[in-house]
Amino acid sequence: HYLGRSHGVSHRLVASVNGSAFVVDVPYVYGSGSISVDKGTGVARSLTVQVKAERDDVLVDPFTVEWQAQYGITPQGLDTLWVPVGTFVLHRVEQVSRGVLQVQAKDRWLRVQSARFERATATSGDTVTAITSLLEGADSRITVDATDAPSGTHTSAIWERDRDKAIQNLAASIGARVRFNPEGVAVIDPVPSVDDPVFFTVARGRGGTKLASRAGADTAKTYNAVVVVGETPGGDTIFGEARDEDASSRTLYGGGAGKRPRFYVTSLVTTQAQADAAAASLLTESLRVNRTLTVDQLPHPGLDSGHVIDVEVDDSGTFERHIVAAFELPLFPAQMTVDMASRME
Repeated sequence: HYLGRSHGVSHRLVASVNGSAFVVDVPYVYGSGSISVDKGTGVARSLTVQVKAERDDVLVDPFTVEWQAQYGITPQGLDTLWVPVGTFVLHRVEQVSRGVLQVQAKDRWLRVQSARFERATATSGDTVTAITSLLEGADSRITVDATDAPSGTHTSAIWERDRDKAIQNLAASIGARVRFNPEGVAVIDPVPSVDDPVFFTVARGRGGTKLASRAGADTAKTYNAVVVVGETPGGDTIFGEARDEDASSRTLYGGGAGKRPRFYVTSLVTTQAQADAAAASLLTESLRVNRTLTVDQLPHPGLDSGHVIDVEVDDSGTFERHIVAAFELPLFPAQMTVDMASRME
């Protein structure tokens, strides 16, 4: 609630060495840093910044050090409140000038990607328990919050090599996403919906945070047919198919929208009934056209992709509900640009 009032802002990078607390200041070049936030399961936050260090400095060692970016809010007459906006693993360091390094870092999903299976790994039973075990098995620094995770079970599944893809497939089978929050905790929660509770309201004028907006529409992820490919316990391939066959629909399969099939391949679908049900469910979501909105606003350090926000879209005071898809958060005083989407039936 301080964001709509007069307040000071500050930023800092702090390091954790060999699993210690995030307390060591990392000197960075003012105006050089930004955090990119994206949606879905996988890497949610990426950091690019220039720091004042040499290549052999312990603070840029990708194996022993993690960084946390923090955003400071200082209301008038009060102490600074530091809000974590990302916990990062360093993955690329490049010298740009004497004593200055360009660093690229990603959230802890990078550790999950790196921890590939050395041999085939099986999971079965409770799906959230399986996801949790795969996450915690990737690195001792990873903790999991499954408080709001959807429930579901699966029969025995065998996973080869890629731990991150196993987690993504298991999460998709129960309608969940898995990502690391700004504090570096792995969160298993439902795939966001525009019907979720509103996190924040972006309005114009006094006390508001909105500066400008640009509206549009996006059909890149609109499909009018779904094909689900699964496998029976005996090894036979099964197919579930669903198409938009409503003659009055603007997305009619083979009509004005043409043929736009979506494919979903998973070993977790083992019966024809499951394949048909999955195809029908995915088709409902796939028929939607996204209304897009790009908003320039004052930074909100607590914002995350998947959050639902109400946005004032015109001078008449009309508000629309949108899901945050992606945004850039600068590590210096500047506006942030937020990409959003909502359903346009």
